[in-house]
Amino acid sequence: MKKILLAIPLFFSLLSNNVQAIIEKNDIEFHGFASQGFVYSPDNPYAGRESLDGSADFRELGINANLTIGEQTHIAGQVFYRDFGEVNKAETNLDFIFLDHRFIDDSDSFLGVRLGRYKNEFGLYNASRDLPMARPGLNVPESIYFEALRDSVLAIDGIALYGGSSLSYGLIEYMIHYGDRDIASELLEKYVLNSAIPGEAQPESVWGFKIDFQPNQISGLEFGFSSLFTRLILEDSLSAAETKSNFTNDLLNRGINPLDPASQPAINEYLSNNVGNYINDVDLELATYAVSLRYAFDDWAISTEVMNIYADASISVLGETRSDMMVARGAYLQAEYFPMQELELLIRVEELNLGLDLDLPNELEDRQNATGVSVGVKCHFAPNWSFGIQSSLYKGYAWAPVYEETHQDSIREYWRVHRAELSYQF
Repeated sequence: MKKILLAIPLFFSLLSNNVQAIIEKNDIEFHGFASQGFVYSPDNPYAGRESLDGSADFRELGINANLTIGEQTHIAGQVFYRDFGEVNKAETNLDFIFLDHRFIDDSDSFLGVRLGRYKNEFGLYNASRDLPMARPGLNVPESIYFEALRDSVLAIDGIALYGGSSLSYGLIEYMIHYGDRDIASELLEKYVLNSAIPGEAQPESVWGFKIDFQPNQISGLEFGFSSLFTRLILEDSLSAAETKSNFTNDLLNRGINPLDPASQPAINEYLSNNVGNYINDVDLELATYAVSLRYAFDDWAISTEVMNIYADASISVLGETRSDMMVARGAYLQAEYFPMQELELLIRVEELNLGLDLDLPNELEDRQNATGVSVGVKCHFAPNWSFGIQSSLYKGYAWAPVYEETHQDSIREYWRVHRAELSYQF
């Protein structure tokens, strides 16, 4: 967990002598939400093998507070509990806590700064992906917001400058931010290479910017451009000599003679299935760009996003370095229909290609690509309550969440996921 949550000491400093006055003046607001989900994935496991028979291990709970200090400053924080199958088992953490101060705030423009742990405003849905009521359907588009990178892009510990201006031709809003974030290294490694790596892959820093534009001429239309940059390096890794020694010993323990030319097919097969154990260095520079468009008109909302991830990768296996530039591409087109205030209908088509091409000995083609179509309905049947169902048909496994035993599962090319969710918010 990141050590520098800069808003926390300031939070308590500001509150120490003013708690009672703040409560009496109603300068603090509390909100929250809870959801209980069910996932049935009869063909391939989704976030764990329990989903093959249907699993209710999908629930979220969030409690947040917003404290106003003067006219232009507030502090916001949220504690978040999440149970997501075998991917995220009953974990509670500090989702965000930041100090927000606006230097300018009038009818034509605003300019402010956030300091602490803040949500990353990437694309249309990253900042709100954990709010059940804010999600389109029951899940955000997995071709853009895939689960394996969730913890590395959801929130950032650092500083963000944001602002906006109302001009004659439309509204422009922007944000630029810089910070860092601990990530679940093992999940990311299994997602990319289908196995964990000795050591821990962590980002050196994370920075990015976003700009949105809403033209005055077309009501309901919004354009957006988001970017995110980071560099992942492998910490506490084994040396090349250590990986070679371990590889030789592992072959001998399996009755494979590494010096016998006739053993080469068996050696190649073993390395292909266990390459992650013998990676001794990783240097990965990532640049992510997303273009977003959303148009709301009458009872409809049409959304589409296209994302490219450029990865300048250098990976050393048994001391041999292999470098390449990879490009992952994701996109979706989504339509939401609101025939009445209490009812939402959704259809979504999407695709993702991870673009891994490092000439590594292991074959990961079954996890490289995915296309899918989803249909769903959500009903707001009572104040603050909603219930939804959604079905998806997928080809490929590229965006499927990874968990501890992912690499041991046999994967079918075509598979289905059926979801149901009950949500409450206040």
